[in-house]
Amino acid sequence: MYNINIKKTIFIIGKASKDVVALLKSQGYNTGLFADSSIKKHETVDELVLVDFSSQESILVSIKQYQGSVDGIIVRYENYITAKPLIAKYYKLQTASIEAYKASTDKSLMREAFLQYNPKNSPQYQEVENLSEALQFAKRYQYPVIIKPTNLVKSLLISKSNNDKELEKNYNYAIANIKRLYKKYKVPRTPKLIIEQCLQGTT
Repeated sequence: MYNINIKKTIFIIGKASKDVVALLKSQGYNTGLFADSSIKKHETVDELVLVDFSSQESILVSIKQYQGSVDGIIVRYENYITAKPLIAKYYKLQTASIEAYKASTDKSLMREAFLQYNPKNSPQYQEVENLSEALQFAKRYQYPVIIKPTNLVKSLLISKSNNDKELEKNYNYAIANIKRLYKKYKVPRTPKLIIEQCLQGTT
């Protein structure tokens, strides 16, 4: 018979903050952390499991070392979001599909979903591999246009261009920095850029 007095354990994915750990403890939970093994120092929790987040395979290998109770999982940082459905499935927890999580963190997939759902109020967009493609898009849909990486966080490398000169400058800057920033923020995806219309209207 299940003992209702046993504390449930809620795991945080990737890295934890003091406020989240404190909140969970104040609600009576044990705290766990599937900790990014590339980070040297972590918040103090009841259960610590070091995880290699570089691939789906390495995530699964890492989490198998822990066979204790996982009653819930929390993820707060975007670069760990796609690990959540993998971990949830392994510990038989309900969650959205990995496709849904990928779409929520990949701006190309996100724009495709927007266009399918509501093409009238969604910007046209295109993945671009060179400056010529970006300039052609701007000519087709008119300025202003937005350049952005598909998977980075904190609005990094997102820029608005009002003419060809600005677009060339912004595109070249993004290309020069995108690989470094993907590596810095541990984004396990291929660096890509999209260009899209800048829609303006009432909120």
